[in-house]
Amino acid sequence: MTSEGCIPPSLAAMAETLDEIVLSNMALTGCLRQDIGLLRGLTVLDVSSNNLAGPLPESIGAMRSLEQLNVAHNKFSGKVPSSICSLP
Repeated sequence: MTSEGCIPPSLAAMAETLDEIVLSNMALTGCLRQDIGLLRGLTVLDVSSNNLAGPLPESIGAMRSLEQLNVAHNKFSGKVPSSICSLP
C-alpha cells in the first residue's frame, strides 16, 4: 500500500476528537502539512518509516498535548523547528 501527496487536510476536521495518529511503515510519500498543528488535542503522532519529505512544519509546536512524536526514517529536510522545543 502506498499513498502520495501530503497528509490530507480532512484530518484537521477531526481536531476535537482525534487523539492519536499512527501511520508508521505505510509507504507514505509527500509532506506533513502546516495545518497538522491544528490537531492540538493529539497526544501521539507517529509517521515513522515512510518516505515523507520536505521540512517539518513549525506548527507542530502548537500541538500542546503532544506526548510522542516519531518522524524517524523519512526524508525530511531542513532544520528541526524551534517550536518543537516548547512541547511538553
